[in-house]
Amino acid sequence: MRENETNNRGERAGSQFMLRGARRIDIVMFENEQKTCAHADSRADPHRVSGKDNGFGNNYVWAGSLESGMQIATHHKKPLMVIIHKSWCTACRNLKPKFANSPEIQTLSKHFVMVNLIDEDEPKNNVFAPDGTYIPRILFISPTGLVDTDIFNEEGSTQHKYFYSKPEQIAKSMRKVLDKYADEQFDGPKKDKKTRDKL
Repeated sequence: MRENETNNRGERAGSQFMLRGARRIDIVMFENEQKTCAHADSRADPHRVSGKDNGFGNNYVWAGSLESGMQIATHHKKPLMVIIHKSWCTACRNLKPKFANSPEIQTLSKHFVMVNLIDEDEPKNNVFAPDGTYIPRILFISPTGLVDTDIFNEEGSTQHKYFYSKPEQIAKSMRKVLDKYADEQFDGPKKDKKTRDKL
């Protein structure tokens, strides 16, 4: 009898160990599936992989590249804000903290796909230099992917229309973009002009 009891206990202990082992395997497999799914999701939706802020503020959601920004904008029907700058540029360095700390730009940015391109990331296409290759310059791109040359710094130089030095100038252009593309289907509830003016 004792032998049988001992064998039964041994079998029970063995089966419990196997169950625990099986659970461990299941948990590991589940965790690996989650990692694989998360990796697949980040490839499917580039918006999940945030780009570098390059000094313009980590409070913003930055697209990883111009290409991914364009894809996101087309998919979500949002306009893009593209900042082209250089690491050695004094005017760029002066603009960064003002931009990063502007609550107004931060609020408005939720309606845009934000892209900043530094140094070699600058596109070679002249479409992104409508009136020259000076820096920094800020361009707005329609939800369909076209550079909108009608949106520029109205308070700035007529020779360098896309140069901005103050957050208020940038916010003003952002509002113009939102008004211009008000008929586009944005994420979330559509805001009328009065609501956007309060932003």
